[in-house]
Amino acid sequence: MRNMFFRKPLAVLVTCMDGRLLPSRIFKAERGELLIIRNPGNFVPHSCKCEPSEGSEAPAFPSGELAGLQLAIQKMAIPDVIVCGHTDCRAGEALRHLPVSRPTGQTGSGSQHSMDLMNNWLRAYGSPALEKYERHMENPAEEVTYEGGGRKGAKLSAVIEDNGKLSKTDRLAQINVLQQLEHLQSYDFIGKRMETDQIRLHATFYDTFSGNVYVFNQKQGRFNFLPTADIDSLSHYIFQLRSS
Repeated sequence: MRNMFFRKPLAVLVTCMDGRLLPSRIFKAERGELLIIRNPGNFVPHSCKCEPSEGSEAPAFPSGELAGLQLAIQKMAIPDVIVCGHTDCRAGEALRHLPVSRPTGQTGSGSQHSMDLMNNWLRAYGSPALEKYERHMENPAEEVTYEGGGRKGAKLSAVIEDNGKLSKTDRLAQINVLQQLEHLQSYDFIGKRMETDQIRLHATFYDTFSGNVYVFNQKQGRFNFLPTADIDSLSHYIFQLRSS
């Protein structure tokens, strides 16, 4: 009984705070099998956001996401990181309609200040995905490319399906999931482990309406539907990810 409470996690999951996502149920994980990092938009800050400021050892943006990843990977040697985005993402919708930032020094009401906090979050961590999305919408048939792919200097390319089933926000959400893989690999403690196959990164996408799960296949460069029957357990699911 005691061992159940100290079971070593199989994976760390980065996902959105949306209450419709129930990670343990989606991935059929047992108690203790998942370490979960959640925030609006399932963002992972790029390493450039967390580098020490000049003359200071304190990071420019102290990051709970980075702290969680370091704990999982460096301290607990967890070999799999899953990023999971989803349809109808409110953070993605807000990112897609992100206003131009207000001039420095301009003040606003309390409610306006609260919105600025959210917009600053989206602007700081979501801009790279938004830029790729805007280029993608100019030519939807063109592949979206990312730095990374598991080896130094490698590129990852993706085709975001133009089948009429994805809304604009959903297309941004898929682009954003893949963008987080690029951000993850920007950290030495992750990138170097990938080069020696000590860690694997997985991009997934959850349909909040149908309950379907889609897994990004790097060889095919697209998100593929994963039949529910294949998600018997988290360990089997991760095996499917590694084999895709």
